[in-house]
Amino acid sequence: MTEFDKIDKNGNGTIEKSEFDELEFKRLEEEYKDQNQKRDNQLRMCWVVLLIMCASTVAVILQPERMAQADAVLMMMYGSLSAIVGAFFGFNALGGKKND
Repeated sequence: MTEFDKIDKNGNGTIEKSEFDELEFKRLEEEYKDQNQKRDNQLRMCWVVLLIMCASTVAVILQPERMAQADAVLMMMYGSLSAIVGAFFGFNALGGKKND
């Protein structure tokens, strides 16, 4: 069975408007699901990054002498993780304005 045969439900050899509308609906539905999954994954990533930053802060407060050796790494980590969180919120804000 070819792709055309799958789309042509009534088998008359042409794709009618109802068949095309059904195909378009399926495409839009898949696109919507993909957008939702992407948003959910980005939100999850943002929360994990915030938790990592909080855990690092607690570790520095509890054992400052041990963390003093890794201060450059911690600064780099905070900068990178802050950029991820900022980009998430920034792009979401820009995306919201585009649709208004």
